Amino acid sequence: MRRASLPAAACFAAVCFLTAALAHREGEVPAAAWPFDCEHPPADAVTRLPLAIEPFAQLSCLPIGQIIVAREGWVWRYPASYFDQPLIAAYSPMASRAEPGARYFTSLSVEELSGDAALRRNDALVALLPNYRPDAPPKRVLRLEAANELGHRFEVYFPMTDANSGWGAICAPECTPEMLFMMYKSE
Repeated sequence: MRRASLPAAACFAAVCFLTAALAHREGEVPAAAWPFDCEHPPADAVTRLPLAIEPFAQLSCLPIGQIIVAREGWVWRYPASYFDQPLIAAYSPMASRAEPGARYFTSLSVEELSGDAALRRNDALVALLPNYRPDAPPKRVLRLEAANELGHRFEVYFPMTDANSGWGAICAPECTPEMLFMMYKSE
């Protein structure tokens, strides 16, 4: 029978020490838990989307944390791509990307902009985003405000041309062309 080498024994001891040090009590989820436990999210995690965006979006979960994706029957796509699937991740704010661990939403709220407020927001998006070229002014603009467990906040604007089509512009914190996507109901 072979004896374990000193380096192997030291590695085993280090693993045992780290396992004990990283353990947590039942029901308690460390802030930087990785991977995210979708079956047992933290008590402060959002579990439902605001009703105003439920017709075209759904809350989903991955090991990286919570995301918002297209609802079944809807297509979200970037203007120059048919293959990449847009998503709105809880790690979207630039400040959140530098922090280790999975991210989750702690708040989601929607405000509907209409009239002059909707037109002003639409004009601002046209000025900021060279790839945002709607065929017609939006009938309404939904503003989603999101926050994650780090307290980082960001906004997503949904200029809706009609009930079956629109755009999504993630502003985390700035609105950028690569964070713009088209949305439409599939037939």
